[in-house]
Parts: sequence; structure tokens; C-alpha cells
Amino acid sequence: MDTTAPQTYEALELARTLLSQNDDERNEDVQTLNEALQAHVRRRSSYILAIRERSQLDAERAARTDLCLLGKWLLGPGRTRCGMTAVQELAAAHVAFHEQSGVIAQAINAGRYDEARATLQSTRSGFNRASHVMVTLLVRLKREFAIASLGAKTAPEPTLRG
Repeated sequence: MDTTAPQTYEALELARTLLSQNDDERNEDVQTLNEALQAHVRRRSSYILAIRERSQLDAERAARTDLCLLGKWLLGPGRTRCGMTAVQELAAAHVAFHEQSGVIAQAINAGRYDEARATLQSTRSGFNRASHVMVTLLVRLKREFAIASLGAKTAPEPTLRG
């Protein structure tokens, strides 16, 4: 008998419960990480829109790591979580993402729209590799906060049905 589906469902329900609690700083961290994911999607969309409309972007700002929500979190509350490997990896991925963001913004500003479009579309581009790593780490870190919350609270252990 396959018990994978019920186990997966229970694990997802437990994670959903832990992520919805708003009574500790880990949940504030999770909220920030959720907002960072949304901002990440908006940044990519802004590049697509800039290509379509042939508009200029602030390439210097796009390359800076300290101005976005995630960068501010990494320099503030996230810094206190520096013992978590995922935070350290996320900080490095965040730098790579912004470096690549600056390159795309410069290409758009220079009128190299086909190059910028190809970079956004290619799964092998530096931008998409950095983007994939950053999203993966954001999700992993959210999971680590949920697990840490479980250890910090007296939540019931998940039951595995067999």
C-alpha cells in the first residue's frame, strides 16, 4: 500500500500551519521571504515590460543588493540568522542575481533588446541560473524556518499512516 500521498499531505498541512502562525520572528522572516519572492517575479516582469516598451531602467539600482526588500533583510534580521547555511547561500545567490540584473538592465538601456530578451528566455543564462538558485534557496529557507518553528514550539509530531 502506497502511503506517500497521505504522508505528503500531512507534511504540507503541518508546514501550512506553521507558516500561518504569526506569533514569532520566524513567521516575520517567512513573510519577508514571501514578499521577496513576489518582488523577484515583479523584477523579471519589469524587464519584459521595459523591452516591450523600449523604456530605460536604473541599471545601477538593479545591480545593488542593499536596496531591495531581501537585501535589507539579509543586512538586518537575516544577518542574525547567519548560522543557517541557507541564509549564507541565499546572500551569495542574491549578489549573483543582482549582478545579472544589472547586466540585463544595461543591455536594455543600450537598446540591445534582442540580447536582453534572449537572456531572459534562456535557461542557461547567468540571470536565469542565479534566479533559479535564489528562488530555490528562498523556498528552502522558508522550510527551514518552519522546521525551526516546530522545534521551538510544542507542536504535535506529524503522524505517518501506514
